[in-house]
This record gives sequence, C-alpha cells and structure tokens, in this order.
Amino acid sequence: MRRPCPARGTERYRAPGVDSPQIEYRLTKCPELCLGVFCTVVPEEAKDFDLATLRMAKPVETDRENGAVSVLLAQIISTRSNANVVTDADMGYPKDWKSAPGKASDVGHQEGGRSVAIHSLAVAPKLQGCGLGKLIIKSYVQQINNSGTADRVTLICQDVRNCFACLLDGCCTNRHQYLVTYYQRFGFQHLGESKAQFGGGGWHDMVFHLEVPHTNVC
Repeated sequence: MRRPCPARGTERYRAPGVDSPQIEYRLTKCPELCLGVFCTVVPEEAKDFDLATLRMAKPVETDRENGAVSVLLAQIISTRSNANVVTDADMGYPKDWKSAPGKASDVGHQEGGRSVAIHSLAVAPKLQGCGLGKLIIKSYVQQINNSGTADRVTLICQDVRNCFACLLDGCCTNRHQYLVTYYQRFGFQHLGESKAQFGGGGWHDMVFHLEVPHTNVC
C-alpha cells in the first residue's frame, strides 16, 4: 500500500483486532497520541459497505435498536520521543512491557518527550483517494499543536513509489518521488536521509515544528 500509509510505508493498514504487538503497545501506552476517523453505520443498511473494519466495529450505543456501529476509516498511531527526529529506538518497543510495566526503557514511548513520532498513518484501502489522509494528518497536527505538550511532530518516510508497471509485474525500475513532497504539502520540512535503519533503512526524516507555549505533560 502506498498512499494510505505514507508515514513509513512499512506498517500496512490493520483492521482493529488484527494481532500486532507494536500497535498494542502504542495504543496501550499512549492512546492520547493516537487518532481515528470513524463513520456510524447500520450494518443491515450497508450491504455494499465492504470494509474489513466493519466486521470488527463496536456498537455506537449498547441500546441502539438499529445496531449502529462505529467503523474505523483511517488512523494515526504515535509515541513520544526525546529525539528531534525518529530513531531506531523510537521504532522499537520493550518486549517486557506487559510483565514489567513500570520498568524504564530507552526503547519505545518516552513519557515527557517533546517530539511526537508518527509510526503509522493508514487509510482503509477502499477509501484511498477520498481525502481522508489529508483530513487526518492536518487534524492531528492541529490537535498536537493545540495541546501544547510537544515541540514537533516527526516521522520517517520513503521518497519513492512504484509506477503502475511495477505494481503489475514487480520488476519495474522506474520510480517516482512521492512521500517527501506529500508531507511537505502539509508543512513538514525535509531534513534529508534518516539514520534510522529500521526495516533495512532508506528513510527520510520529516519534521513539523510546532509554535505553541510549553505546558506540562500530564
């Protein structure tokens, strides 16, 4: 998937309930840094609403007679970091976080960090091209900015995407600039190639500098 996950290009779209230790860790440790776009749907009236998230959607209200559910359309998942750019330590998570929840670690979420590192920006595949990616990233940056609890929003992304021929046969060498300019449209600055080697490297550092007075992180 290309456009729906431009933050890194490695974490594919995952419907709620799909097993992922990284996502479980991040949603548990810092849910306030995660954002979702939802749609209220009545299953019996949405026979053609074929989204993977519909099958796992939760009821909007437990006593709704029509059984309406809240369906996830897009999501951003993030953690806090002490670094000015996303690092390999940010990309990881402590394997013993469940058995030793109070144990300090240099890996993963850093409570009190002044950088918010986006790990995943995902839009349901069948809703790509509808503007949801633009909607959620702009809303997310504004939300973090208004909170006053961070100095910057950071991410790493690839700078290329396969052309149509490559999607067909997987061997095309024609590649096009894509994700760096995608984020620059929303105010992110390109800092050059990233030192992060997660997933084999090849990433580019992007940062959005926030302009808000400091407040204490609760």
